[in-house]
Amino acid sequence: MILVKSNVTPGRRLDWVAVEVQAVYFSGNNMGIEFDHLRRTQGKLSMARVKRRPDYRSSGVKRLMPQLQTKVPTLRRWGKKMAVIVDTPFFYSMGSMIPEDHVSNADIVWFLVDFVEDPAGGPYRLEVIEEFYTTLESATLGLTGGVPLAQTAFEDRILAKVQK
Repeated sequence: MILVKSNVTPGRRLDWVAVEVQAVYFSGNNMGIEFDHLRRTQGKLSMARVKRRPDYRSSGVKRLMPQLQTKVPTLRRWGKKMAVIVDTPFFYSMGSMIPEDHVSNADIVWFLVDFVEDPAGGPYRLEVIEEFYTTLESATLGLTGGVPLAQTAFEDRILAKVQK
């Protein structure tokens, strides 16, 4: 997406920012079941209705990283930053990234969002919880790194599925 400042004046340069939004893909049963439940409960969050798990690897390495590697070099040449909006658990599932202390040294500004309960009892709201600045190179290492699963845990999962 491209967000453009609303007070565009003819003859002046556009004030804009590139935005990438990445949701986490899920493995498991149909997500429509969850959306139907949210509609019935007017947005009230609850535990998952059926078994599924977030697929951070597909979301990060297969989806987000190619977008960043394609777009950020051009934005860098133009003196622009890439804003990336992801949920907090997704960001912290990635490998570590070296943070930049100041936005002027970064290529990417990560906006980490999460659901926050409305104190008045209304539906949850999506809010920016934290901002994190990185270079493209650091982001690439973080996206490909992830937190490795121990081999024994991996094999235990396979064994559990085989025994079903």
